[in-house]
Amino acid sequence: MIYIKSSAVLSMIVACLAASTAGASAMDCDIPEPVKQGGIIKLEGACTYKGTIKILQSNTRLECNGATLYGGEGDRYGIFIKGVGLKNVEVSNCRLHGYDKAAVMVTSGLSGEELAKDRDKSYTLAPSNIVLDGLEVSGSRGNGVHFNAYVNNSILKRSTIAKSRGVGVYLGQSSRGISIVDNKFIENGGIDKPKGHREALAIDSSARNIVKGNIFSKNAAGAIFLYKNCGEKFDRPGAVLRWQSSNDNLIESNVFKDEKVGVWVASRQSRDLSRWKCGDDPVSVDGKYYRDYANNNKIKNNIFCRNGESVRVEGDNNLISSNRFDVPSSAAVVMPFVATAKPDGNRTVGNRVEGGAGLSSADEAQCR
Repeated sequence: MIYIKSSAVLSMIVACLAASTAGASAMDCDIPEPVKQGGIIKLEGACTYKGTIKILQSNTRLECNGATLYGGEGDRYGIFIKGVGLKNVEVSNCRLHGYDKAAVMVTSGLSGEELAKDRDKSYTLAPSNIVLDGLEVSGSRGNGVHFNAYVNNSILKRSTIAKSRGVGVYLGQSSRGISIVDNKFIENGGIDKPKGHREALAIDSSARNIVKGNIFSKNAAGAIFLYKNCGEKFDRPGAVLRWQSSNDNLIESNVFKDEKVGVWVASRQSRDLSRWKCGDDPVSVDGKYYRDYANNNKIKNNIFCRNGESVRVEGDNNLISSNRFDVPSSAAVVMPFVATAKPDGNRTVGNRVEGGAGLSSADEAQCR
């Protein structure tokens, strides 16, 4: 729970438009203006709000009360949380449908070049202590929820992310300390697209995160992919290289069912990226492959059911411990570069698989 000083509290009750109002039905409501100081924004639960709600100040709470935010073509974001040094923002009980870029975006608004000047300082410039609780996000034409560069110490919990054409949740470059807890990820990643499928949760150059107690089901490319972006589309103005690896993440007590891949560690290590215009130096003479980094992660106490591959590991020094599988653990955990060299000429080292087991009757109930 976020503490907001009473002197800063602004109670904004957004009433529905009357049925007689021109151009609006009884259930259409006005989007609230951005608050100019921290406070409370309360939406009317029976209403549908079209467009974007902007949160531009610290110490702000948005209580949707079950209201729906709808984004048609041209609406980039549903809830736009933006500000340098923004902190202590809570968003609860919102239903979001549609939107072109992301249903929820959390960002400092600073360019990559500005953030790259001083990495430590950039963690104070990016949003922190952002709480997203009890959201229902469906049908985004981009990502469901996007934590942008350097966002830290924030949480998404008790939410459902479904049918995003991009990733369900994206943890952007240099973000860290984000908790993804007790959510459901269902059919994200563009399951209706002929190609370009994505995963439910992308951990891209993001470290020290906790992913716990979630359910992943039938996402297009897979559930959780950890990787370091190669600096793709580096020819764009303002592009910067990733410096942080997707290391030291904890993936614990989740359920993965009907996924092509449950957890893929260093998911771009063996992928041909020659057309991605990467800024990193290639590790192969043909320019197809780039070194991926996803090390020292822990994948423990998870349940895996009916997946193509449960866990695939292409990074180093990762621990896969006490998971339960519906196939033998020797087949459930794939390590393709133990005996064969990666494109950079090295083999994976230090990965450990410990204490795998079959499914209990309680596990099988969760797999249904």
